[in-house]
Amino acid sequence: MKKNILILIIFFVAFGLTSCKKEGISLSEAAGFEIKDIESAVCNTSLLQSYMWEFDKKFYSHLDIEYEIIDSNISERITDTSLIVYVKTYDDVSRTFYFVDDYIYLRNDNKNTTYVSIKKTNIDYSKIYSNN
Repeated sequence: MKKNILILIIFFVAFGLTSCKKEGISLSEAAGFEIKDIESAVCNTSLLQSYMWEFDKKFYSHLDIEYEIIDSNISERITDTSLIVYVKTYDDVSRTFYFVDDYIYLRNDNKNTTYVSIKKTNIDYSKIYSNN
């Protein structure tokens, strides 16, 4: 009987740990478009920088990750940005992605919602900066 109870406890603990896995929101749900819908993207490294260069299509996949909704004000975070990517879709949807501390922040004004990537991006900034 004790063995059955122990097995049952182990089952509940294991199930409880796996059920706590964070579920994310797709790029499509957060931004309102998919990678295939991007017409163009440009980037720079600061809100105060007027010069922009092409954000190469080979880097688009870095945007296509899982996001979660956050309550904090994005304007407090974007002052520490490493990269800002301005995306325009074929349907004339525009979104701005902010790379801060290797996380991606996104503001969707249509939903009045701010998102952050669940995991850090593994983007190599030196390759993006060398494209300009």
